[in-house]
Amino acid sequence: MVVAATARLGHTQLTMFCLRPSSLRGPGAVCAALLCWLALGCDRDGDKTTLAVSASAPKAKLHGLSIAGEEVQVKHVFTIGTEGESALRWVLGLGELSCETLRKYYPARPPATHSALDLVLMQPMGANGKRGHWSFLSAHITDALGSRGLVALAAMVDEVKTTDGKMTASGLELALQDRSGPREVLYSGDVTAIDCGRVKRSERARPQRKLKVRVGAEDLSITGASLRHEAGKYHLRLTRAPHGCNSVFTTGYDMVIDLTLAGDPPELTLASLGGECLPNTPSASLAKQKTTLRVLGSGLTGAGPVTLTLDVNVLLHDYKLSVVGEVQALRCVPTVA
Repeated sequence: MVVAATARLGHTQLTMFCLRPSSLRGPGAVCAALLCWLALGCDRDGDKTTLAVSASAPKAKLHGLSIAGEEVQVKHVFTIGTEGESALRWVLGLGELSCETLRKYYPARPPATHSALDLVLMQPMGANGKRGHWSFLSAHITDALGSRGLVALAAMVDEVKTTDGKMTASGLELALQDRSGPREVLYSGDVTAIDCGRVKRSERARPQRKLKVRVGAEDLSITGASLRHEAGKYHLRLTRAPHGCNSVFTTGYDMVIDLTLAGDPPELTLASLGGECLPNTPSASLAKQKTTLRVLGSGLTGAGPVTLTLDVNVLLHDYKLSVVGEVQALRCVPTVA
């Protein structure tokens, strides 16, 4: 597909003709992707688009990253992630950085003295239950202006490979917007990152050995389970990586399964999926779907862990969810202000 756009370079007005993004490399691909975003509305909310990756080896400069029209020196590029999950954070160090520093602070980010641009990449799960191509999820920058998220105007990558402890993203085309300026962040090319490995979460693991969970075609080994009472209802949350009552779920979790319990005796009323590997957040009422719930032990209002048995096989906007067996969940008591 050929598209045309008018742009101004200094005092000169230019008309550009761009091919479909998948057939281009370099600035032309960013042009096409931006036109797609502006004219066709390719991304609904500007936060989750189709994709990006970036990186370079330590002590190997990455050329071509532009912020507000000026090239910025990238000193290091690393990847880091959560143990037991698949999403990765790609960190482009604009100042001095190391794997040790990243691992020390992860899943949080190092302080502003360690300036960096980072991208979260994941392999999305489609409604057919299969993992797709590596895709862009979000972007974030930390510098002298503070720490903030960036808006993805357009981003794409051809391929991501792992070789000898390094990860390479080929054919990366990246266009981000920093609203603090506003400023544009642009990159086009291939990048290689040193892999800093995956960091074990600090929350206590609660392996659910009597529980079988399946989303689409993927079986999940659950090590995080909690039950929270809020607004007259109980909310059961399940994750593959561990979590606690005060965990932040915006990063580090591929999938988050939420089941809502209401009524007396309690029944399952709602189910939803979230996390970094889902392109959206499918949910559905369980009123007309057959489910079974039993509360064991000290019950929902007792003390200590909550023991439940579940038999849930439901459809959430074409996503199949199965939760069968016994779960022992951490009881989260609401904080009183």
